[in-house]
Amino acid sequence: PAAPATPAPPFDIGKGVGIFAAIGLALGAIGTAAASLASTLFSLAWWQLPLVLLGLFLLISGPSVVLAWLKLRKRSLGPLLEASGWAVNSHLPISLSLGRALTDTALLPPNLARDTRDPLQKSSPWPWLALLLALAAGAALVCFWLRPLWPVLQ
Repeated sequence: PAAPATPAPPFDIGKGVGIFAAIGLALGAIGTAAASLASTLFSLAWWQLPLVLLGLFLLISGPSVVLAWLKLRKRSLGPLLEASGWAVNSHLPISLSLGRALTDTALLPPNLARDTRDPLQKSSPWPWLALLLALAAGAALVCFWLRPLWPVLQ
C-alpha cells in the first residue's frame, strides 16, 4: 500500500502581506530616488546639464578607457585580439614596423576612383513623395491664407 500523503501546510497570510509590504517599500524608495534625481536635474542651469552628461559618460566609460590604455601601453595585440574573439592566447608584441604597417593608410592607384554608392541599398521613392506632399500642403495653406486677398489682387 502507498504511504498516506501529507497535507499541504496552510497558507500563511502574514508572510504574503510582509512580501507585498516589502515590494511596496522598494518601489516607493525607487520612485523617491527617481523624483529626487529629476528635481535635481531640472534645477540645474542650461549650461550645467552637458557637464553632468559628460561626467556620467566619464564615470561609465572611464574605467574601460583606462584599462584599454594600460593594455595598449604594453604594445601587445594578444589581449585585444582575444577580447574580439580571435582567441590568440599568446603574447603578440607590436614592433615599430608592425605598428607602422597596422596604422598605415593605403593609397589608391592613380587611375582608380572610389565608389561610395552601396549596390545593395535600393533607393526609395518615399522621401521624394513626402517632399512633394509637403510642398502641396504648403501651397494649399498659402492659398487658404491668401483667400481673403483674392478680390484685392484681381
